[in-house]
Amino acid sequence: LPTHVHKTSCSGDWWQLGTYDAGAPKTTGNFTATPGWEDLYEQQRIDQGAYYASKDNEYPSKDGKPRRINWGWAQIAPQSAQSLPRIITFNPVARCLEQAPLDELMGLRGDAVYAGRDLKLGDISHIDLNLASGVARQSEVVLDFALPQEAVTFGISIASGADTLDCYIAYEPPSDGAVTFYK
Repeated sequence: LPTHVHKTSCSGDWWQLGTYDAGAPKTTGNFTATPGWEDLYEQQRIDQGAYYASKDNEYPSKDGKPRRINWGWAQIAPQSAQSLPRIITFNPVARCLEQAPLDELMGLRGDAVYAGRDLKLGDISHIDLNLASGVARQSEVVLDFALPQEAVTFGISIASGADTLDCYIAYEPPSDGAVTFYK
């Protein structure tokens, strides 16, 4: 497995995975691609949105275990705003960094403005949730879905008009069927 994540912030935030060898004292060491993981040595965007200038560090969790927390800036017209903190972990099965909100943020949540269960779109491409104006700009979306059996792109559009936010996933199932995904 790779030993380190290298993060840069230049025209957005980027990460790459590799193996770090500290080398002899008073040297800079060496960061190289890990055999079998070369595809993750190339820089990947941390966030596909307008996220930049992030900083992260290791902090204790409520139970004392260490966790890596990342804070950044998001470009939100007409200015920028500091993002909510995120916990960053590496998932070797999915071969990616994963981001999740801090447990402490649960205290900021109010009641759900919409909760749908067992929605099946089929040939339907749009479901109007009839939300009040502006609600989608300050809401969290939690989505669970079954992984499809074939390669497909699917997603969700939130709000409408100039406020629309489109999030899509291009999914390709593993060719050998051996990968297990965990929730």
